[in-house]
Amino acid sequence: MLSNGKDRLLEKNSFREGEAEELLDLVRELDTDESLEEFLKMIFEHFRVDMEYLAPRSYFLRTRHENSELFSAIPDGGISVTFDRKKALSREDFSFLSWDHPIVTGTIDMILSSGKGAVSYGVLRSDEKSAILLEFMFVVETIGGKSLNVDRFLPSTPIRLVTDHTGRRVTKSYPSADLEQNLVGGDHDEILENESFEELMFPKMMSEATSYAERKAQETITDSVKIMKSQLGYEINRLNSLSKKNSNIRPEELELAKAEMDGLEEIMNNAQVRLDALRLIKVG
Repeated sequence: MLSNGKDRLLEKNSFREGEAEELLDLVRELDTDESLEEFLKMIFEHFRVDMEYLAPRSYFLRTRHENSELFSAIPDGGISVTFDRKKALSREDFSFLSWDHPIVTGTIDMILSSGKGAVSYGVLRSDEKSAILLEFMFVVETIGGKSLNVDRFLPSTPIRLVTDHTGRRVTKSYPSADLEQNLVGGDHDEILENESFEELMFPKMMSEATSYAERKAQETITDSVKIMKSQLGYEINRLNSLSKKNSNIRPEELELAKAEMDGLEEIMNNAQVRLDALRLIKVG
């Protein structure tokens, strides 16, 4: 019988009740979190993807001719989806939508690569002195290196910065959460048509922000390379020590490990920083 082949000692030592309960609590928390559902509702409404209500937290998705290529993970005939794990387990005809479902990851990739929403404007009502701000979002990213899993050590890393019209960095005074909560829409023509802003303020703010982002990017790259070399260097030294005692450790394994470290170092040192998003803000 299959039960006769059980390794009871392995089973006993493999199960950690405390850690398992923490994982279960995390799953339960995710199951009740409706942020993904609200996010997709907003996206599908904007891009005119039909989202027909079927039951609580369950929908039928169907694309149209003009948006089918944008949402290629949604079948041509439509698909029934649910954010309810229990329903997905009991109904084979419903796909369970989570953050790693192809429909979700494809939607996020589409938004990030489209460039839409990369530039925006907002007004921050305040009794303080009037000011013009620029909120920058830079990203440090590597080119290539997927085969080496460079993201282990240097994933795409955001650098947020807020400068005022004098070029002074004021990021700490304007946290992202506060801006998201308090910004309102407004007319930006007055600022954009101002020659002083176009010819003097904006170039200075842009120059200061770019210089700062490049310095922070280099710090991030340097720290990441140190961590990578420390971890892989340890593995290389371990393999080297083992090879002296164990003939099964082939020289090729050491060479491959060294080549991996050298390749990662080159890719990481060639990482670039790019401006990903920009927001103009009027304070006052």
